[in-house]
Amino acid sequence: MDDQLDATVVIVDWNEPEVTLEAARSALGQEPPPREVLVVDNGSERTAGGHPAAALPGVRVVRLPTNVGFAGGANAGMAAAAGDAIVLLNNDARLEPGALAALVAPLAEPRVGAVTALILLDGTDPVLVNSTGGEVTRSANGRDRDWRRPLAALDRPAGPAPAFSGGAVVLSRQAVEDAGGPFDELLFMYYEDTELSWRLRRRGWEIRYEPRAVVRHRHAHSSHAGSDFFLRLNERNRLRFAVTHGSTGVILRAFWRTFGGAISRLLRGDPKGASRRLGALAHAISHLRELSRARRAVARRATVPLRRVWSGAPRD
Repeated sequence: MDDQLDATVVIVDWNEPEVTLEAARSALGQEPPPREVLVVDNGSERTAGGHPAAALPGVRVVRLPTNVGFAGGANAGMAAAAGDAIVLLNNDARLEPGALAALVAPLAEPRVGAVTALILLDGTDPVLVNSTGGEVTRSANGRDRDWRRPLAALDRPAGPAPAFSGGAVVLSRQAVEDAGGPFDELLFMYYEDTELSWRLRRRGWEIRYEPRAVVRHRHAHSSHAGSDFFLRLNERNRLRFAVTHGSTGVILRAFWRTFGGAISRLLRGDPKGASRRLGALAHAISHLRELSRARRAVARRATVPLRRVWSGAPRD
């Protein structure tokens, strides 16, 4: 329809229907509104009898039988979405007025495959930045660019970003398919956005940062940053990403940083922290054959040299 934006908003929910309703309403309240809002119910126990978002006009709920993580949930949403422009929005995030149109507009430019938003931390005073996209250090440590920088001090115009944040991004279906497909579901959550970003860039697609697309985010509301689950997945997925997408130097630094971190935590009396890092190393080593196959598959499709994608990566 002429009064709708040709984009589908996908929101993945796991056991937080009230928070998800706020995200869905922020998408429906955009001018112009999206073609559709898809809520992917990721096997939630709390909504076994039906998700309340289904009562909102313009919202369709896709229920999965089990929790397949953010990666699997987002992939299910992308598969069910219509059209080329697919907006991923965290369930604990809200689009500010005009954000959706600003986010989608750059996709009209050739070779723009993803547009990442200006994400602000909700409830901070002064207002702090959550993300202007992602970046990856020379030891494959993925992080939010401009994390906790005061918004008043932010001076970052629209332009290329090393990676997108899966918390608020529009993806071109054409670009995702050209890069080999959607998120790697083996990552479950964390680094799935970084991994897809690297595949997009290896195929010559640009990831654009758009500061006019403003999103408010209750950071790690669903995944509980600092929990053992969060930290274990981060350590494991960082090494999976390093082996799949890093240069030899990046891989060596990633493994050495992880091993050194394990020793450091043992010396500081933190056996749980050491166990997380040693477990990540054991996982990466035991899956080297699988990760090497994935690395070769990316290299076969690549049109951009690996060194160019890593050019400018910051030090830790």
